[in-house]
Amino acid sequence: MPTGREMWKRSKAWWRAMRRPFPILTLAIGLALSIAATLLVRRIEHRRVEADFDRVATARIAQVQHAIDEHLGRLESLASLLAQSHPGHWAEFRRHTRRWSEQSPAFRWLAWAPKVPDWDRDALRQRVRAEGFAQFEVQELDQDQQRMVASSRAHYFPICYLKPADYAAARGFDLSSSPPFQKALKALAGGARYATVARDSIFDVARSPAATLILVPITDAPHSPQSPPHSTGVLVASLDASLLARTKNANDLGLAVLVRSDELSSYGAGGLRKRGSVRVADHIYPVTVPATPSFFDTQTRWIPNVIFAGGLLFTVIMVGGWLRLSQDRTLLERRTNELSKAKGDLVGYLQDRKRAESAMRHSEERYRSLGVASSNIIWITNPEGLVREDLFTWRAFTGQDQDAIRGLGWLDAVHPEERADMRAAWQTAVVAHESFEQECRLVRFDGEFREFEVRGVPVKGAEGEVREWIGNCTDITERKEAERQLRRARLVAESANRLKSEFLANMSHEIRTPMNAILGMTELALETELTPEQGEYIGSVQTAAESLLRIINDILDFSKIEAGKLELESIPFDLRETVAQSLRTLAVRAHQIGIELVADIDDSVPDRLMGDPNRLRQVLLNLVGNAIKFTEKGEVVVTIAAEGEEFRVTVRDTGIGIPIDKQDDIFRAFTQADGSTTRRYGGTGLGLAISAQLVGLMGGRIGVRSTHGEGSTFTFTARFGIAERQPDLALPLVSGLRVLVCDDNDVCRNTLTRMLRASGADVVPCATGAEAIEKFASDTFHMALLDSVMPKPDGFDVLAAIRRLNHRAEVVVLGETLEQKAMMRLCSEKDVAWVVKPIRQAELVRVLTQTFGELRAKDEVNAHAAPDQSVGLDILVAEDTPLNQRLALHLLKKLGHEVTVVDNGREALEATAHHAYDVVLMDVQMPEMSGFEATAAIRERERTSGEFLPIVAMTAHAMAGYREKCLAVGMNDYITKPIRRPALIAALDRVAAAQLSTEAQP
Repeated sequence: MPTGREMWKRSKAWWRAMRRPFPILTLAIGLALSIAATLLVRRIEHRRVEADFDRVATARIAQVQHAIDEHLGRLESLASLLAQSHPGHWAEFRRHTRRWSEQSPAFRWLAWAPKVPDWDRDALRQRVRAEGFAQFEVQELDQDQQRMVASSRAHYFPICYLKPADYAAARGFDLSSSPPFQKALKALAGGARYATVARDSIFDVARSPAATLILVPITDAPHSPQSPPHSTGVLVASLDASLLARTKNANDLGLAVLVRSDELSSYGAGGLRKRGSVRVADHIYPVTVPATPSFFDTQTRWIPNVIFAGGLLFTVIMVGGWLRLSQDRTLLERRTNELSKAKGDLVGYLQDRKRAESAMRHSEERYRSLGVASSNIIWITNPEGLVREDLFTWRAFTGQDQDAIRGLGWLDAVHPEERADMRAAWQTAVVAHESFEQECRLVRFDGEFREFEVRGVPVKGAEGEVREWIGNCTDITERKEAERQLRRARLVAESANRLKSEFLANMSHEIRTPMNAILGMTELALETELTPEQGEYIGSVQTAAESLLRIINDILDFSKIEAGKLELESIPFDLRETVAQSLRTLAVRAHQIGIELVADIDDSVPDRLMGDPNRLRQVLLNLVGNAIKFTEKGEVVVTIAAEGEEFRVTVRDTGIGIPIDKQDDIFRAFTQADGSTTRRYGGTGLGLAISAQLVGLMGGRIGVRSTHGEGSTFTFTARFGIAERQPDLALPLVSGLRVLVCDDNDVCRNTLTRMLRASGADVVPCATGAEAIEKFASDTFHMALLDSVMPKPDGFDVLAAIRRLNHRAEVVVLGETLEQKAMMRLCSEKDVAWVVKPIRQAELVRVLTQTFGELRAKDEVNAHAAPDQSVGLDILVAEDTPLNQRLALHLLKKLGHEVTVVDNGREALEATAHHAYDVVLMDVQMPEMSGFEATAAIRERERTSGEFLPIVAMTAHAMAGYREKCLAVGMNDYITKPIRRPALIAALDRVAAAQLSTEAQP
């Protein structure tokens, strides 16, 4: 065995022997290793480039498919828009499709073909030719593919309007004459969202291999959930998928997308090429994505060179180190110690790595256990939205294997009807790096579909890049079913509510018929000589009947509104006259309890408006009537101001007020602020609910401000048009005169002052009689307007003082409706004029005309006066109820008319054939022959005789549209039961006026 000294000598000898050949050998080995490493890295880089190319090419194909789906969605949206607007001419079609070519460049052309029945073919041809297409004709192709006039068939689908004009040759071509289009139209009629047709010579001008003809139905909304939508035509478009592939940034990644193209020879750099397909409706087109040279320009190609340079540098360093070691063995020993230390560090690092891998395996096992324990489906994808992980919860629910769900294969588990939307929504979220949320149906392993809510969030790195996507799917099948049951229950409730409203309307008709006889006979009885006790009894009957009629009218109006059958008129009316008439009706009630009732209409409010005066009067009567009902002292003031076409009406009272917690309830049906008010004040609780609905129909809103015990202020707005201005009823006769106005009510005094000053008068207002007497004693006036009801001295005391002062001023007394007869007698005795409050401008004009002379606008006012009916009419009454027959007989004879009564429409038809009556009052519902049938028969007979008989309908129906129904069958006018004397007189006056106008014509 050699000794240590010998070993040392041998090592030294070996070292000296290797000093020269070792650097050369090290250099050769280093160069060989550098070349090998470079080739290996280059191969790895090439595989990475292939993987990147596959990922990007797959995304590009998906983007093209998404663009196709988006264009199909736009086409369906355009069809829905055309269905809602019902385009009937070229300008309408051009307006709806004005920007379609900018938003959807892949559509080469767009056409609209309406569904035209055979009886409407000529009308269509005339309408389209009138729009500038003089050569338009419904055409088809013969056996030689030549254009000819289309043969007769039940329906046509002719192309009427096209964009752009390059395809105008197809205008007039009937789609239903071509077998391919017939098949597509049949598919659309079966409920398909759209259908496709192979390329056709009529339309395929560009002859693009990737162009598809797509037909989308244009349908009306169904009348009910059970009825199918009604087809009104089709929208035809040519979608070129190859144009969608040529997006602006298509070559930014060095890729070219070719759809059914022969240009492949100019691409395919590096041998990289991705094949796929896109779907346009039910057509599938092959897609090839080759790499271009610019794609490789975007890839990193310097890493192999760096590896090679690094290897050479390392070899040089090793050689230099060896030379250094050969010079200094101490350095070699130090390097040996450093390597020993590095070895120890490496062993520690490997141990730490093993511990980390063990912890990672534990974490993965916990995650897997969490997924199994959860009722939701948990999933993970890579940054591009493609599945790479093992989604065991997904596989357990759907029954798919791991290979089937890779990439976008998981979409196969989505319901086919929702798969395209799901794909588009997911790809949009992936591109935008935003959270994903969508509802869809997923197929279970047993084939059953369940509804799920799918959520996903991107997991981002430190610099904001998406590292992966994590999400879950929550089963919402039970929740969706509960929502559907709730919707069905709501539809049932709404249907029951409509049936209830129709029942109320029919019942009100049955009640109003006997009410006609009750009110009419009561009114006739009160006009006879009665004992005081009889007059009291019959007056009580009349009051109760009027109250019952108001309740019936409220219920009828409420049922009209709920049934959606209440419609407003739009006729010219005088606003100030309407307000004055409404308040005059309530003035007696107000004056009976000592309440001042005042109307204050701003000067900016026009006199003549367009709207429904009856419904405006109904709202005013409800609000003012309630104000009077709940006010024991003070005043009720109605103010009106204009803001353009919107008018603001305020009704203020000094009554009991409404608690704050009850103010939201008073506009609900059958509700009052306090249940005791029904017993104390009466009412149904419908008035304010009906008023709120009417105000809404007039384009406004209603509200209330109130303090309990201090009064209420109701405010509502309404929109009216401005009618043609009528002759001015201002007060020109007081221009330049000095007038004194004395009234203790501030609002009434200010209204009169403003009205007179607007006419040029010099007005001095006074609040008390003493102040008025003092003014007359010290000044001169041409005229005085004095309130008759004031704290002493009242208006008549002031009048006596004026007479004692020998003042020559003209005096007009302002009186109350309650004391109208007594005031008329007293004013006649004192030889002064009088006006009843609330004051109407027309009445004030009349009084001043009588006082100072003729009104300048007399001719215009007389032109609108009602015709003088001084001669009785010969009237035929057709009524089947005996009591109503007697009522009509007595009422018309008291008005001075000759009356004949028949029981039904057949007798009315025979009576008019043998006698010339001036007018027929025709009940609508009668046995044997109704009023509608009798009227139609009379009008048919008049076609040959040349005569004309006015017919006025009498009916207890008051629903919206019934008046139009009566006029449509040939009746001239319409009055509702119970028949009131003013309404009957007005209808007969209109008949008399029409006859006078006819006789006056040459």
